[in-house]
Amino acid sequence: MMIDYFLLKTVFTYANIQVYPILFDNRRHACLNNGATMVDAMTKYFATWPKGQRPLIDYATQQTEKRLGAHTKHIDEKHFELITRETRDLKFDIMLEIKVNEQSAIIAVPYAARERVRSEPLGIDPGNYCYIYEYAQHLQNEVNERKRKRAEKKKLVMMMTTKNIANQNQQKSQNIKEMK
Repeated sequence: MMIDYFLLKTVFTYANIQVYPILFDNRRHACLNNGATMVDAMTKYFATWPKGQRPLIDYATQQTEKRLGAHTKHIDEKHFELITRETRDLKFDIMLEIKVNEQSAIIAVPYAARERVRSEPLGIDPGNYCYIYEYAQHLQNEVNERKRKRAEKKKLVMMMTTKNIANQNQQKSQNIKEMK
């Protein structure tokens, strides 16, 4: 069982009397951190995890122009790159809390790998993930094109419906005139 992020001081008050690992949430930390740096907060959270068990963080980005705490639909590449760079010395797993998470995971892998390669010899070349990113972009472009075509079709149907209604009204008017 994991306790999600509340307020850092409150969480650690309860952590002293319980034995559950505490899940760090970067988005909530960004919204309410009481001046604690992300790395310092993560270090404290990670200390609640059992030895030998890799800590887990909940990664998300604040959606602009939405209520505080709202998630983005897609990963913010620059933000993720900054997070991985800032936390490169910490060892943890990342759970993406993003609406389009499969595509976001494909995009996130090269950034995470690039930072880990600098500190550990993993034999991973982030350049090898380029085709995955390009394919994800290709898929996104296809999705956008299908959405555009559906919107055009819907607009055309609406125009045709409006035109049909106008023609029917005109026909009714003519019928009424002929009846008089």
